[in-house]
Amino acid sequence: MPLINIKNLQKTIGALTVLDKVSIEINRNDKIALIGHNGAGKTTLIRCILGMYNYKGGIEMNGLCPRLNRTDVLKQIGFVPQTPPPIRMQLKDLLLLNNSMSSVDIIEDIHEICGRMGFDLAASINKSFIQLSGGMKQKLLIALAIVRKPLFLILDEPVANIDPQGQSQFLKEVSDLTQDTTMLICSHRLEEMLPYVNRVIEMEKGSVIWDETIAMNEGNDSIKFFSVRLSGAPGQTLSQILRRWNFSQVSDFVFEAKVHEKMSGKLTEALLKFSGIIETTEIK
Repeated sequence: MPLINIKNLQKTIGALTVLDKVSIEINRNDKIALIGHNGAGKTTLIRCILGMYNYKGGIEMNGLCPRLNRTDVLKQIGFVPQTPPPIRMQLKDLLLLNNSMSSVDIIEDIHEICGRMGFDLAASINKSFIQLSGGMKQKLLIALAIVRKPLFLILDEPVANIDPQGQSQFLKEVSDLTQDTTMLICSHRLEEMLPYVNRVIEMEKGSVIWDETIAMNEGNDSIKFFSVRLSGAPGQTLSQILRRWNFSQVSDFVFEAKVHEKMSGKLTEALLKFSGIIETTEIK
């Protein structure tokens, strides 16, 4: 039985269909990268799982509906949102609140996780959450989500505002998660997340268009350099694809990106329609 069963999920906002008959089974111990353009429906899907939205169709986590049993469902979930909430509580009170919801004392562990990511929590303990920088907020939210060792960890663009040291340590924290932790991570830094996931789900226009299992921890040999040489400047659509796959321009009309070998076929498929302007492609 899957940990989370999503069946024919539909969500509309006004006249716009944001999720269109989405069906996904998330198994225990899955480590999933959720990818797609902005507006593909990723954050809406997450919010439905968290019970924040009404919807049509079905979602169950451990047999519980997030809308009808939200408190019980949220006890099993650690969540890091893309945009930190405007919490005005002082950090010392925020820690005490989280500690009160845990069966063991977690305050020292929260300090340690923040410290490993380069955030001295003790130095800011009398500040309110809203006074922190974007990076500090994100590091604290990550610590609060991880420290409880949740059954299901949801991370929505978790490193968007974090400095390189914090990003590196965040990846270390993710790699140290127990096998019992199921994870759904939504990130534009797919090449960095791939060593830590065993499944990739891609969404487009509210639907799942790709769902594939990959091997975890395959090492650097699985990361390839994908080079594209163009005959001229890319148009708007091709530019969007190159940005989505984190290509960098290395010379006139030549772009390179690091791509997991399991994803190279998907990238090649996306580039096929631009054969008129793409002179060569090369995987090194």
